[in-house]
Amino acid sequence: MPTLLEDALDRVYSAFARWSRPTVVDYCSHCVRPGVVEGLLVPTRLREIPAETLRLYTVYVLSTAGSLADFRYFLPRMLDIAIADWFDGYPDLDVVLGKFVLGDWRGWPAHERQAVAAFLHAWWSTTLARFPADPGPEAVLRSIGDIEDDLGPYLRTWEAALATRAGANHLCDFVYANFGRKGQRYWLHVSGWGDTTVAPVRTWLAGLSGTVAATAETVTDEKTHDVLLELLLSL
Repeated sequence: MPTLLEDALDRVYSAFARWSRPTVVDYCSHCVRPGVVEGLLVPTRLREIPAETLRLYTVYVLSTAGSLADFRYFLPRMLDIAIADWFDGYPDLDVVLGKFVLGDWRGWPAHERQAVAAFLHAWWSTTLARFPADPGPEAVLRSIGDIEDDLGPYLRTWEAALATRAGANHLCDFVYANFGRKGQRYWLHVSGWGDTTVAPVRTWLAGLSGTVAATAETVTDEKTHDVLLELLLSL
């Protein structure tokens, strides 16, 4: 049975299916070797394009190589490879999502935006459902925060996941590593996070103790209950 993330990825493939394989990919000859784009032009089923063929294109696209049209054709496969770590660490999904900003994805047709948003939510839910996770919530939320205007729905998903051992453990680890209080003021420092991500997450954490306490009263799993009580000591 397909997983939530697999279903979301299939939706991305469908949403971007109208884009055609390019017959030429422009590039800056001073910055990009011809071999970087040659393999992209070989007729191959999109879902079967090797990671190595797309690696450097993914790094350079919308900066010194490619166009918005060919980016949107290859986009589903780039996401597919990135979440499976077939790029072997670089470029990671953070780099891929950064291309959405360069491509002004908020101006794309609604069905494309919706497919991307559904993918992000599925990636986030899948991350919270397994502990440990690689990448973990800290890295995933940073990537999502770079391209999403509103982190509220993602934070509410984490609240719901506190009833699970994985979700509770993730938040406990995150709080211990990054969050604290100085008098009446709360601080949150996460390497690589911008203010647009830090501010809403800090506010959310500062008001979360009631939710954690209520969840601790209802969970039936003893270990999850213990993690939530431990978490309360840091909020």
